[in-house]
Amino acid sequence: MKTHPVNLRTGERSETTRPVYAYIIEHGTELFHLTNLDEDVVISGLPATHGSNPETFVPASVGHSAVAQRSEINAPNITLTISLQDNAFSEELRAMILTAVPKKTTVIIARLNPSSLSGLTWASDAYVVFKGIAVSLSFQRATISISLVSIIMQNEGKVPRYFWQKTCQHMLYGDACGVNPEAANNKLSTTIAAVSARARFVDVADTTINGNTIVNTTFQGGKVKIGTEEISIVSSTILGGGGGTRLYLAWWSTALVASASISVYRGCLRTVDACENTFSNLSAFGGFPYIPDVNPTTHGIRTGKNN
Repeated sequence: MKTHPVNLRTGERSETTRPVYAYIIEHGTELFHLTNLDEDVVISGLPATHGSNPETFVPASVGHSAVAQRSEINAPNITLTISLQDNAFSEELRAMILTAVPKKTTVIIARLNPSSLSGLTWASDAYVVFKGIAVSLSFQRATISISLVSIIMQNEGKVPRYFWQKTCQHMLYGDACGVNPEAANNKLSTTIAAVSARARFVDVADTTINGNTIVNTTFQGGKVKIGTEEISIVSSTILGGGGGTRLYLAWWSTALVASASISVYRGCLRTVDACENTFSNLSAFGGFPYIPDVNPTTHGIRTGKNN
């Protein structure tokens, strides 16, 4: 949580307190300094990005909706209201009616120490209650309303989405792929050990295929064939204690019962490594094998002499 400056806290303890706010508005490349007080307010010690030292804040009919101070990151939006009077910023906003592309507007709202208005210092007499970016602008009667969203929430906390696409576009065992599904390395002839129609899985007792150990990804994307029906395998897992392999299916058939004979066909991860080392079929790889499959945005950055 932020800490109030000592001078401000002392001034706020007064029995009669008049809320005084300073508004620093960055509109495009210009800075505007306004206050809700009916006279000029001079503040010294402003950061260079906020204005001059000292900086004069001119009076304006300006106000804002309530700001809720929370410990959570999602600070609420607020609305800044400015009268259509003769000040430079309202003139800029009125010009937006005829402007095709409005400028970016950032607003800093600071509460000032009411007991030191004759000599304010930014670091000790001002408390920033809100900093946000304008997201919409509207006109009502003789006022301009600006909707502001907190700087940290301008993207609503979203992170960039990414899309996954198969590295190889060929259909496994299809004509373009060319892999033989009946090869001993790709086909497992077995019987069903147990089933669950509700969970749509089939258990087989096998732990190897053509002498090679079955792993979780061996049948992922493959298929189960019973009679003339072929059912896609969504995923598979190895049962503990050498209990065999569990195959999760895309849909269910009433023919899937314990002791029924089935054929289970290997799946493909559609990577260069799987194409070359599992199927010895790299010449028919249907993708771009040298495009990196690690995205630093989502997987992080690896360091090392070979990277």
